[in-house]
Amino acid sequence: MAQAENIAKGGIGLFCDRLIPAGIIVRCDIALSDLALSIPTLMRVRWTDPLENKKRYRAGLQFLL
Repeated sequence: MAQAENIAKGGIGLFCDRLIPAGIIVRCDIALSDLALSIPTLMRVRWTDPLENKKRYRAGLQFLL
């Protein structure tokens, strides 16, 4: 599970609990907090960095669809 940090036209920055290798393609469901629906999309992981405690990571994903 991950939590969005920011979202832009080209992609999403997020916090996650696991290291996601750069270059892989992942299927994401973007949940909207006020609505009971989510938007499915495919994204490419562009980079992942560990946070100070190394129990969480920041990642940048690029929209493919």
